[in-house]
Amino acid sequence: MNKILFLPLVCFLLAVAQQVEAQSHSCYLHDGWRFRQGNSEIWHPARVPGCVHLDLMRNHIIEDPFFRMNDRSVQWIDKEDWWYETHFEATADEAKASAQQIVFHGLDTYSVIYLNHQRLDYTDNMHRTYRFMVNGILKEGDNLLEVQFHSAIKRNIPKFDALPYRHNTGPDHSELGGIFNKTISPFARTAGFEYGWDWGSRFVTSGIWRPVELRTWDKVRLTDVWHEQHQVSARRASLTTHVYVNATQPMSGVRVAVRANGKVVASATANLRPGDNTITLNYSLSKPLLWWCNGLGEPYLYDFTTTVEDKGTQLDSRHDAIGLRSLKVVNHEDAWGRCLYFQLNGHPVLAKGANMVPNDNFARAVFLKIKGIDNFFSDNYFDLLPHEKRTIHVSTTKDLRTFKSGLEWKTIGDVN
Repeated sequence: MNKILFLPLVCFLLAVAQQVEAQSHSCYLHDGWRFRQGNSEIWHPARVPGCVHLDLMRNHIIEDPFFRMNDRSVQWIDKEDWWYETHFEATADEAKASAQQIVFHGLDTYSVIYLNHQRLDYTDNMHRTYRFMVNGILKEGDNLLEVQFHSAIKRNIPKFDALPYRHNTGPDHSELGGIFNKTISPFARTAGFEYGWDWGSRFVTSGIWRPVELRTWDKVRLTDVWHEQHQVSARRASLTTHVYVNATQPMSGVRVAVRANGKVVASATANLRPGDNTITLNYSLSKPLLWWCNGLGEPYLYDFTTTVEDKGTQLDSRHDAIGLRSLKVVNHEDAWGRCLYFQLNGHPVLAKGANMVPNDNFARAVFLKIKGIDNFFSDNYFDLLPHEKRTIHVSTTKDLRTFKSGLEWKTIGDVN
């Protein structure tokens, strides 16, 4: 009797496992990195994500630049080129996948990328993600990934010299950097504070400051999801979810579904063509739980899950924590002139706030401080990846303005 029951049970479990089998895979490439100065053959261990200043500190090549006048002694770093490299293993499945991609979530700033000695492309923007298709270059077994960083100073001084006029800049500490009055910060798509500000010194750095991924997939991959909020009230929330899917082959009858807290709120059947596809789903939620800022209520976040399925098999999924709210700027004539205030979910908000400057001159070091780790070089800071959510609670503050020459901190979920 037990044997008779056992066989159907095994078949059922295998069927369930098959239904949730994912066709896409990703892994972080954070191990085994080393770096060297461009004109040197001496390699040193590196930490990725990170930057060259932190790596130089960890290897005791420079002293703490925040101690006394040490910031003056490290201004040579931005005049040099730097090389980073690592070896990583690709599995047989990854090497055979229909689509193979290396993703750099953040590179600071001018770099050339090589995989197995083949040039993939160059980068010139710290604030964006770069994706490189590596089909035909990635191989099973050992692979060599290299990043050559070019000096931002050498790149941008010719741009400064070529113009007959001067840009109006913030407190660019060009004199501290040894380049006299050549305020070159406007020419670089780099965090402006690297060139110095009224709250911090000048450290123009280079490095892989956000995670690196190897992504492979067969059939389809969810490349992005955008949950657009139209009309939101305590009675109803009207939304549109834009689903962006990359397909490696033509596919018909693919089901795209959106779930809120586990319940299906919208779905559609789509035919996919090779390449990029967009599926749009319009729907509404009745009596939604609203997001409120600090002091006015709970900052409730829905768990939105978007899935792509083919004949009952889940091919890919995406999770997003979304706060449903209506936010307006009210600016009309009143008895005293013109008013100006925020209206959240129909309620006026007294916006007591603060201006948040970057927590550290070196972007990656901020992640350690958010995680409460005192040692800059603890391995634990790799655990904090961009998909995690963090909440900031600042006394009675309702508004937190991010310093305009800072960075988009993807780890920060909401101001609570």
